[in-house]
Amino acid sequence: MDEAINMVKKMEESGFFPDAFTYNTLISGFCKVKNLESAFKMMSEMGEKSLKMETDQNVNKALKLRDEMKEKDIVLTIITYNSIISGLCKSGKTEQVVRKLNELVETGLIPDETTYNTIIHGYLWEGNVENAFQFHNKMVKNSFEPDVITCNILLHGLCKEGVLEKALNLFNTWKSKGKIVDVVTCNKLIASLCKEERLDAALKYIAEMEENNLVPDHYTYNAIVSGLTDAGRIKEAKEFTSKLKEMGIAPQQSLQMDERKNIPSDGSLQGPDLTSQ
Repeated sequence: MDEAINMVKKMEESGFFPDAFTYNTLISGFCKVKNLESAFKMMSEMGEKSLKMETDQNVNKALKLRDEMKEKDIVLTIITYNSIISGLCKSGKTEQVVRKLNELVETGLIPDETTYNTIIHGYLWEGNVENAFQFHNKMVKNSFEPDVITCNILLHGLCKEGVLEKALNLFNTWKSKGKIVDVVTCNKLIASLCKEERLDAALKYIAEMEENNLVPDHYTYNAIVSGLTDAGRIKEAKEFTSKLKEMGIAPQQSLQMDERKNIPSDGSLQGPDLTSQ
């Protein structure tokens, strides 16, 4: 199996990425050599890459291996269990994971932040926002302390489902409680605001980032540059483009295309119906 993994790494280094067949073969191989953690890790990677898994076949193999290990009194660590949970969630079996959560506790292991965050992410991965929040609230009652990763997972899920107002409410509630936010948190909101053409709100969040010593990165600037450009606010877009260039990063293609259309240096757009934007 080590040789197979090395071959996959060489493929990726050469710009070729494993397909579903490769992953399914690796999962099957890991199950045969009783490497449970690696099998579920591969399942998790497949889910992240939206590759189709031979779900029932490979998941059942891995779960059977887990049962064999338990029968032989082989102790499974929380890391191994988290790999199992991640693999199951990414293969669309989050409900099954939740039902089996008590099993983990019965072994004497205590679920950690990774366990809970993975399950919340699993629900959101399946588009089940309601269950994600119900599980989150239930875990909070059981003394689970959400961290910034939890917040980012929930925000990403809400934005993905197009419920931006709920995402903004969550963000503001989180901040009002004195919780930490990071650049990832802000970037997701800014990108979503730009997609909905709420550019002034996006600019407000960028200003707040800077006030709170959170340094915007190229994701922040590319999102706002793209949004401003699409809205015809080229002069403002160019201001952020200069910041991207200071970081050594080329602006997104949308602004470059507009620049090639001979947009005047004052940032206005040609055409009487566009200059007022």
